[in-house]
Amino acid sequence: MTSTNNPQDTAVSKQARRFWALLRSYPKQIEMPLAEARAADTRSEDFTSEPVNVTFAPAPKVDGLWAEPQGFERGRTILYLYGGGFGLGSPDTRRKTAGHLALAAQARVLVPSYRLAPEHPFPAALDDAVRAYAWILAQGAEAGGTVIAGDSAGGGLAVSTAVVARDRGLPR
Repeated sequence: MTSTNNPQDTAVSKQARRFWALLRSYPKQIEMPLAEARAADTRSEDFTSEPVNVTFAPAPKVDGLWAEPQGFERGRTILYLYGGGFGLGSPDTRRKTAGHLALAAQARVLVPSYRLAPEHPFPAALDDAVRAYAWILAQGAEAGGTVIAGDSAGGGLAVSTAVVARDRGLPR
């Protein structure tokens, strides 16, 4: 049985081994001072391909961005909350991710900004995420056709946003 988790495994291509070596050569954000980690995070999508047939537009009311694929299905909306341990990330650092998600789901994707720690402790990020959900609904998105999603810390924030939205009586 061969393991594809080990980049030195002979079943892994040379290209994959070079990619793993490149990733290992990058400094670890968790070991950096916060300002350096935030600067490094701006390059988080460098290895991601540019999504095709996706239009990006600002969403100034939530200091975020919209990703819309050509011919998306009206009524489908995704509120996408980026990860980064609540201290890193921005809509720009997940722009390509949002575009690929929009293509895969044939939905509009909103990536709002949320206030980061430690400058803005809990519940700042959660308050901003709930506000973004309420804003989507106020723009005409149907609650039944809206998904709240996220990566890493944004995944936890997505669950928390859904719970708070329910507790506040917002449409689900």
